[in-house]
Amino acid sequence: MWYPNPLTLTRARRKKKAVHKAATTDDKRLQSTLKRLGVNTIPGIEEVNLFQGQDVVHFQNPKGAHF
Repeated sequence: MWYPNPLTLTRARRKKKAVHKAATTDDKRLQSTLKRLGVNTIPGIEEVNLFQGQDVVHFQNPKGAHF
C-alpha cells in the first residue's frame, strides 16, 4: 500500500516581507556616528575636493569636519 510522505503534505511557510528602512534612519545613524567621533558640522560648505596624487575625491555637501 502506498503512503504519502507527510513532509510534502504540509503547507509551505510564508516568507516575511522585507521592511525597507527609510533614508532618514541612515542620516540619523550618520549624525550619531559623527557626534561620537567628535566631528563638528560646518554650515555653508557646499562641496569639497581632496587631491591625492593624480586622483581627485569629490564630496557634495559634506556633513562635517574633524578639528
